[in-house]
Amino acid sequence: MCSPSSVPVLEAGTSLSASVGEPWDFRSSSGDNCLTGTVVQCSNAGETPEWVICDVSSFSHKGVEVDRIAMVMRSRSDSGLLELLAGRESVTVNMLFSSERPIDRAQLQKGLSDRNGLDFLVGTIRILPDTSTTGV
Repeated sequence: MCSPSSVPVLEAGTSLSASVGEPWDFRSSSGDNCLTGTVVQCSNAGETPEWVICDVSSFSHKGVEVDRIAMVMRSRSDSGLLELLAGRESVTVNMLFSSERPIDRAQLQKGLSDRNGLDFLVGTIRILPDTSTTGV
């Protein structure tokens, strides 16, 4: 679980979809201007900033294949990233990644504190409905 009981749960393995707006000519193995993937890990609710690390459809950046991103909200909100995503809201995010190795918690926190060493995409992300019980 990625959050305390008072906030909706965003679990590892949760499916997601993203529409990428920047760069405008973005392409992944899922198609033009889109990413699909699953949640791997997330911050604790209330951690500043809240973040979610996801395995995603691969894309090429500077000749290197990237298949893991970390998301943080692009702008301030009264609600946190985890609450919005768990509530099935679409959220505008910066999708941070490294061309050197798959991004992890330590690398993300270092990149956020010194604002150096991470590349990013800009887009809107949403959690996909759970079809495991409905068969849809």
